[in-house]
Amino acid sequence: MLEEASIAIKNGKEFELTYFKEDKNKKFKEIVNKVIDKINDLPLDYLSDKKLKADLLYSKGKLIDFYSTYDKRAEDALSRSVRNS
Repeated sequence: MLEEASIAIKNGKEFELTYFKEDKNKKFKEIVNKVIDKINDLPLDYLSDKKLKADLLYSKGKLIDFYSTYDKRAEDALSRSVRNS
């Protein structure tokens, strides 16, 4: 799961440097949503490994941040990540 999120983030950063934001959103929206849904399906509140929880929340926040508009979910996930690290 974490590996999928890391790959999506890495690919997104490379893609963002190459294409316009509108194209980026169209291409990555489906991939990002699948990974975010997988992270949402995990019982994050019950994970005992704080580093894993922080990494997953960070990945979720960065993936949501790929969208060109502000999304409070990204801010919330990144804030929770910092609190758990």
